[in-house]
Amino acid sequence: MNNFGQIASNVGTRVGDTSSSFSTTIKSYINQRYERIYKRFNWPTINPTYSISTVAGTSDYDLPSTFKNELYVFDATNLIDIDFISLQDLERNYQASINDSGNPYHYSIYDYMSTDTYPVVTKKIRFYPNPSSVLTIQVPHQLRPVALVESDELPILQCDIACEYGATADAWRTKRQFAKAGDFEALYEQTIQEMIWEIENNPNRIVQFAPKTYNQNLLY
Repeated sequence: MNNFGQIASNVGTRVGDTSSSFSTTIKSYINQRYERIYKRFNWPTINPTYSISTVAGTSDYDLPSTFKNELYVFDATNLIDIDFISLQDLERNYQASINDSGNPYHYSIYDYMSTDTYPVVTKKIRFYPNPSSVLTIQVPHQLRPVALVESDELPILQCDIACEYGATADAWRTKRQFAKAGDFEALYEQTIQEMIWEIENNPNRIVQFAPKTYNQNLLY
């Protein structure tokens, strides 16, 4: 797989402009395509060992900046699954007991914006009820890619070819070569479809519905 610098070099060669100034523009295009690609499907790249140590009486915890989607949330101390509930339903359904403490059986994930002069958005997880003791909560999750910076960095998914085609299309548009840009846009889309097919189709994987009993804690 090509690294960030190699992808940028390939794009510059394709459009006939390998200058350092245009290379900076190309790298921004690569990162834009990189971000768009991960939104297209579920990444198979995960952090399987991430966990949170709760503090008694504290319900909200920061999640890492690389957090995309949780695979599951599990109370490893009490060996119980914790079920997802939207923040809206949590506030609406449990108004009278929102400050209760105990072993959590619900969690919500939400975006929090700081009140700084230049606000920062972070992702947080909230447990209900508030943990009443120190617990180890396992939260394995898909990784959200961060912008590539160093030339020797590799994408966390094997998407170098798609990034190259997409950035080449953007570079040709900058050069006002719209027909060539359209050709590479088509190659970009074709490559994305091939990536999705390769990830989602496995001859040794059987996709089937797994019934789950209703959680009585959802009754109110």
